[in-house]
Amino acid sequence: MVDCANDFESRSKNDHPKEKGTVTGASGTIGTITRNGLADKYDFSGLNRSPIESIPNLQASVANFEAIVPAFEGIDTVIHLSAENTRTSTAGNATCRSTSRITMDYIKNVFSFPNPVNEISARVVAAMVVVLSIAAIITGEPLLFAALAYGFVARVATGPTLSPMGLLATRVIVPALGNPSRPVPGPPKRFAQTIGLIFSVTALLLLLLTETAAPAKAVVGVLTIFATLEAFVGFCAGCFAFRQMIRFGLVPQSVCRECVVRPAEAVN
Repeated sequence: MVDCANDFESRSKNDHPKEKGTVTGASGTIGTITRNGLADKYDFSGLNRSPIESIPNLQASVANFEAIVPAFEGIDTVIHLSAENTRTSTAGNATCRSTSRITMDYIKNVFSFPNPVNEISARVVAAMVVVLSIAAIITGEPLLFAALAYGFVARVATGPTLSPMGLLATRVIVPALGNPSRPVPGPPKRFAQTIGLIFSVTALLLLLLTETAAPAKAVVGVLTIFATLEAFVGFCAGCFAFRQMIRFGLVPQSVCRECVVRPAEAVN
């Protein structure tokens, strides 16, 4: 009986190979502990400024985007533990400025909106907004109003990065559909999300500050109409308003230039 159990365990391990993982800052104390502690689950490689003999390693600085891209090819999981090596800076102030620059670049990448945007993903998100909005109107549940408002805050600030709906659309639903791509300019979509943010936050405040839920539900009802038009008809009311603003010179030329999408561009 024990032999059968051991045989089953052995075959199970062989049938489920380790995931491939890479660790940035792999030679450091925390990186070494992490690699050793998870060695039974991951086949690790490293991204490090100094050589590592125990695992495959790409020597590069995390500040050099082009140089580090190969480290992530074919990788299932990334454990990011590195910062710029302070030994490369000769003065404390230089080190501080350099590290701050890397940190700010990372924050800038997180709090940015994609351009171009995949119209298919945007319409999938709009469909989820319709479902959540209808649920909020029917139930009057404050948490649903709060979730609706948070979604718009997250998408305006970071695109899909911190938005559950955005991540579900771009990482799950659209790939399941075969990754169809229809690139459209990002700034109009961000403006449309901003309009949604205004409506959803207004509805949440009305729900919390008034004695009846009717005003809040009415505001969400208008939002639901706009989201329905985008999801099922392909008409983005906020994008239409943005184009009119461009037409009348209300949008800076720098933003107008960002609205040019090259035909070869593809997005997820």
